[in-house]
Amino acid sequence: MRVNITVVTHQRLALTRLCLESLLPTVAGKDVRVTVVDNGSNDGSRDYLTALAGNWPHMVLHLLPRNMGVAVAANYGWADCDADYYMKLDNDIEILKADWLDALLAIADANPDLGQLGYCCCPWHAIEAMTLPSGHRFRSGGACNGACVLIPRHAHAALGFWNEDYGRYGYEDLDYNNRALLHGYRIGYADDDNAVAHRGFERDVDENRENAKKRNLDTVIAGEKLYLLNKFLFEEKIRDLYVPRKYLPSCGTGGKDGRSGIRFSMDPAYQPILRLQQDLLARVSYTVDGDTVSLDLSSFRDALS
Repeated sequence: MRVNITVVTHQRLALTRLCLESLLPTVAGKDVRVTVVDNGSNDGSRDYLTALAGNWPHMVLHLLPRNMGVAVAANYGWADCDADYYMKLDNDIEILKADWLDALLAIADANPDLGQLGYCCCPWHAIEAMTLPSGHRFRSGGACNGACVLIPRHAHAALGFWNEDYGRYGYEDLDYNNRALLHGYRIGYADDDNAVAHRGFERDVDENRENAKKRNLDTVIAGEKLYLLNKFLFEEKIRDLYVPRKYLPSCGTGGKDGRSGIRFSMDPAYQPILRLQQDLLARVSYTVDGDTVSLDLSSFRDALS
C-alpha cells in the first residue's frame, strides 16, 4: 500500500462530511486506503460513515464503543494497514486541490531526510521558507501540526506511534515533533496555502470540545507537565525515541463496516514507563511565569547521582 490515510472522527458530523466528501474522490483509483476510526460518536456520524464506507471500496471503517482519544484512535488506524506512508488527517480538514496528496508525495519521495511533512494548518507556527535539495519549496520550522501530516515508513520505524500518554486531546503532535528533530529529521510544510483548509479552526468551533481539550491539557497526569517531563526523558536518552502503543485492542476487529466491537487494555510492557512517569511527576516541581514554563529537575538529578 502506498498511503494509509487515517481520519479520526468524534461528533462534528457536518465537518466530517465536508472532510470525507472532499477527500475520497481525490484518492479514488490510487494505491491509497482511507481508514476512518470513529471515537464513539452519537450524533448520527456512525450511520453516515457506515453508509459512506459501502460506497467507497478504498475506505475501511472502525467504530470504537467509546471515545479513546485522538492518539489511541489514530494509532489504531495507523497499525491497521502497512503502507509506505502514513497520513493523519483531522476530520475538520477540507481538501481543496485534487493533487494535494501527489504534491506531498513528490516532496517526501525526493527528500528522505523529511520525517514529517504536511500543510500548515496553524498560522501561528514560526516557519521559514526555503528550497530543499530536490528543488521543492518548503517551509521549515520547529513544529509540524498533526491535523494534516504525512509520515514515511522509515520515520515510523525509528519513532513509532503517536504518544498515547496525553489523554483524549493532548500534546501527541508536539511530542512527535520533538522526537523527529532529536532523531535528526527535518520537519515542516509544503509551500502551499491553498491545498487544504482547516475548517474547524476557521469556523464551526465547538466550544464544548475546546473546553474539554483545555481541561485535559491543564491536568498534571496528561497535560503540560507530563509533556515537558517526556521531552526531558527523550532528550536525555532515558526514554527511547521509539514510542510503542500504550493501549492495544483486546477484542473485536472492526472491518469493512466497522460493526465488530473493539475494546482496549493497557499493554503490560508499558508499565515501566508509567511507573517512571508517576515517580518523576511526584518529584519534580512545575512553574509557570507568563509564557515561560519550567520543570525543576534537581531532585531527580540528585537521585541519579
